[in-house]
Amino acid sequence: MPPQRVAGIVMVGAGAAALIGGGALGGLAIARKNQSDAAGGGCDATTDVCSTAGMALRKDALGVATASTVLVIAGAAIAGTGVVLAVTARPRAPRLAVGPAGASLSWRW
Repeated sequence: MPPQRVAGIVMVGAGAAALIGGGALGGLAIARKNQSDAAGGGCDATTDVCSTAGMALRKDALGVATASTVLVIAGAAIAGTGVVLAVTARPRAPRLAVGPAGASLSWRW
């Protein structure tokens, strides 16, 4: 397998891992925001007014949401680059073998 194709496959895997991590962090951010809106969380969901404790939860949720966004964008870019590398890798040259029993031609993708 050409090294460019191997690099592309590795990048697709790394990008997928970043996308999964970004999705997990996104879910965590939503959970923390919902926690701030819940009874005793410090924020009123209808008026969006928060106490100090509620503001701390919201600030934490925003930080996690930012990390989620960065991971999703980076993961998509890395995976996309990996797909391009894997698809555009040049195949190996055809191989010709000649022997006493005959000749063979093989080509690997």
